[in-house]
Amino acid sequence: TEKEVKWKDGKLIFRNENFEDLSIKMERWYDMKIHFKDDKIKNYKFTGVFDKETINEAFEALRLSSQQSFKYDIVFRDIYLESK
Repeated sequence: TEKEVKWKDGKLIFRNENFEDLSIKMERWYDMKIHFKDDKIKNYKFTGVFDKETINEAFEALRLSSQQSFKYDIVFRDIYLESK
């Protein structure tokens, strides 16, 4: 499938995916642990492609493209998410 090919080609593709499922992929992609401080954030939906974005660029893109407000803090290899 396209998702499998793109993962192999070095791209992370997600379509209308909730944040909870996307976070699992992002944890593997960036080798970091994502923590939700607020359960409602887990249901936010995202569509996009990450190629060579840094973790900061990726989360900033998600934050800016989201219909709902959230903030993130990166502490070493952990990312903490909460709604605004």
